[in-house]
Amino acid sequence: MDWKATLEQDIALIKLGNRAAFEALYSKTSSKLYGLLIKMLNNPDLATDVLQESYLKIWLNSSQYQSTSGDPWPWICQLTRHCALDALRKNKRTSQQLESIDTFDESELDTLLGAQVSGQIDGQTIFSDAGYALHSCLDKLRKEPRQAIVLAYFHGFSHSELAQKMQQPLGTLKSWVKRGLKEVEKCLQE
Repeated sequence: MDWKATLEQDIALIKLGNRAAFEALYSKTSSKLYGLLIKMLNNPDLATDVLQESYLKIWLNSSQYQSTSGDPWPWICQLTRHCALDALRKNKRTSQQLESIDTFDESELDTLLGAQVSGQIDGQTIFSDAGYALHSCLDKLRKEPRQAIVLAYFHGFSHSELAQKMQQPLGTLKSWVKRGLKEVEKCLQE
């Protein structure tokens, strides 16, 4: 039996709650997924945690896999990739230790955008035209929408996390972000 057929058989049995099939799937795929996670996360401990979470999701979501949709291996890799990206986002937020929006410094916008759009040539920092345009357009926004956009798109905060940190209703925060992004888009097109 080939790789695809073996994985499909294992997943079909996992859908029925077969633990032996789950163990077989794990033994066939875990080393490959762990290697993928090491490359993505560059942290063996985190890769081990994400691998465990990935297999939990495989067990819980096996009913979502349809053999008519394609090979099982890409589906397994995609579940694992999503778990890894979630872990990276979570670690990024916690490592930044943004405890309060009140401490958001307006000069942080310069630093964040500079890091996103600059490069170095002969020891001099250069900024792209797109970076200047984006910075200029963000500067034209009111303080609250600008903070919400920067924290969401440069720091990875979700709308609900921003609403909690900024002590604003979720709908208000979503409106700030949506309107602010429309203003930035309009500004960039000018």
